Amino acid sequence: MLHRLARWFAIAIAVLLGVAALAVVVVYGISEAQLHKTYQIDVAPPAISSDAASIARGRHLVTAVSMCAANIDAPNLAGNLFLDIPPARLGAPNLTSGTGGIGGRYTAADWARTIRHGVRPDGTRLLFMPTANFYHLSDADLGAIIAYVKSMPPVDNQPPTSQVYPLGHALMVAGLLGLPAAEIDHAAPRIPAPTPGRAAEYGRYLTTISTCRDCHGANLSGGPIDEPGAPPAPNLTPAGALKGWSEADFINTIRTGVRRGGSQLRAPMPWQIAGQMTDDELGAIFRYLRHFKSALIKAGLPKTTRFHDLRHWCASLLIAYDVHPKAIQEILGHANITTTLNIYGHLLPKVLHSASECGSPSITRRASAF
Repeated sequence: MLHRLARWFAIAIAVLLGVAALAVVVVYGISEAQLHKTYQIDVAPPAISSDAASIARGRHLVTAVSMCAANIDAPNLAGNLFLDIPPARLGAPNLTSGTGGIGGRYTAADWARTIRHGVRPDGTRLLFMPTANFYHLSDADLGAIIAYVKSMPPVDNQPPTSQVYPLGHALMVAGLLGLPAAEIDHAAPRIPAPTPGRAAEYGRYLTTISTCRDCHGANLSGGPIDEPGAPPAPNLTPAGALKGWSEADFINTIRTGVRRGGSQLRAPMPWQIAGQMTDDELGAIFRYLRHFKSALIKAGLPKTTRFHDLRHWCASLLIAYDVHPKAIQEILGHANITTTLNIYGHLLPKVLHSASECGSPSITRRASAF
C-alpha cells in the first residue's frame, strides 16, 4: 500500500513539474514574441539645425525638461546602467558616435522613430523609453534635441545591455509590464505645441513632454509611485497640495526643494533638475495646474466639481457607449487595465445608458471648455 502511494506521489510530482516546465516555456514564448515584435513606422524626420541656438535649446530640453541626461544617459550621453531590479535590467545606450555608441549610425529618421515611438531602426521595440511623453514633442523641439545629441563629442563606452529577467517575462504575459511602443497610438494626433511663454497652454505641453505625469499620473492628480519606499505623489490639481499657493511659492519650491511652510521635497521628486527650467517655464506649468478651476467656471459647472468627478463621468459615459476597456484605461491614464476593471467593471451598460441620458447632454455641451 505504501509502495503504491509513493508511486502515485512520484507521478503527481512529475506531472506538476511537467506542467510547470510547460508553463515556463509558454511564458517565455509569449514574452519573447512581444519583445521581438516589429513595427513598420514611417516618419518624416524633423529639420535639424546645427546653429548655437538650436543646440542650446536641445541641451535645455534634455537636461532640464525631459531630464534624460541627469537620470538616464549620464551628462555626456555615453550611457550607463540605469536600473537593475528583479523584473529587468535597463541599460541606457551610448548616444554618442564613439565606440559602443549609436550616434554614428543613426539617421534623423532613426532618431525620430526611436524618441517618439520607442522603436529601433530595425523595427523592434525598446524596453524602456518615455514614449508616451516624447511622442508629443513638437517638430522644432525634436529637431533641437537631435541637434544637441549629434553635437556631443564621441565617448568610447559600452554600457550594459537591457535584459528581461524571468519575473519580467511573467509580468509581461500577465499584462503588468508593458513595452512603450505597445502603449501608445502611433497615429494619434499630438497635442498642440504653443509658442513658449508664461501661459497655461505652454504649461500643458511641458508637463506632457516631461516626466511630471510619470509620477503624478496622467491627470496630475497624484497617487502611488512604482518605486519601493517612495511616498505617494501629491495631487497637483487646484484642490490638492497646491491649494492656496502663489506662482512665486511654486517656483521657489522647485528651485530650492523646500515647500511653502518649510518642509523638504522628498525623493524621487527631481527638483534639482526641474529647478533648471526658466521662470517662464515654471510659471507656465503653475498656470496650467491652476487652469482647472477657471475651466469649470467657463463651462458653467459648479466650482465644487472635483477633477475625479469628471473622470468618473467620463469613464461611465464611455462604458455606456461600449468603448473598449483598453481605450478607457489609456484615456484615464491607469497603469494597467486591471485598475480600470476593478473600479468600473461592475457598472452595467444598460443602467449607465439611462444615467448618461440624464447627464451627458450637459457634460457634452460643456466639455469643450476643457
